[in-house]
Amino acid sequence: MKKLLLADDHEIVLDGLSKILEAEDGLEVVGKARNGREVLSSMTRNSVDIICVDIEMPEMDGIELARTVKQNYPDIKILILSMYNRPELVKQLADIGVDGFIKKDAGKMELLLAIEHLSNNDTYYSQHFTQSLIESQKLQQPDVDLTDRELEVLEQLAEGKNTSEVAEKLFISTHTVQSHRKNLLAKFGVHNTPSLLKEAAKARFITIE
Repeated sequence: MKKLLLADDHEIVLDGLSKILEAEDGLEVVGKARNGREVLSSMTRNSVDIICVDIEMPEMDGIELARTVKQNYPDIKILILSMYNRPELVKQLADIGVDGFIKKDAGKMELLLAIEHLSNNDTYYSQHFTQSLIESQKLQQPDVDLTDRELEVLEQLAEGKNTSEVAEKLFISTHTVQSHRKNLLAKFGVHNTPSLLKEAAKARFITIE
């Protein structure tokens, strides 16, 4: 029996979700909450497997709640039900570790399908949220054009070489290496080598083990 906790600041939404889920074998609604704080309070009194939660709630919204739950109860699954699917928001929730996203206007079958996936330790992102996640990845990747030499310097830095070692490997001066590194930092909009390598890996110029 999977135990569900529902969170939304609209009573009609809570009642509707509760009726749908309680009619299904193997599912039990153990609590309903109007905000994130009520969710955390309910979790101290009830064993919970999955939390179905809206993003926009008073006192503690779905984002803050998701972050708190995943930090303190990593095994509890979180299913977001929301009309918001902005790429940066979806990326933020995915980074927190939210397990599923469906739109509030999804039908009963998709809701149950999402819960089934989460119950089986899988994730479920509806098509709208998957597309937003793809868009967020596109936003992350800078439009960078590197020269052949800049790419060579970047690859050497990714191998952990310092300025002198890069210069020796590429048969150029340390001053030239420093100049290329400065240009690379500017092109990726970062201020140090670790950040440079991270952004370059995101943009798939290099691979970091």
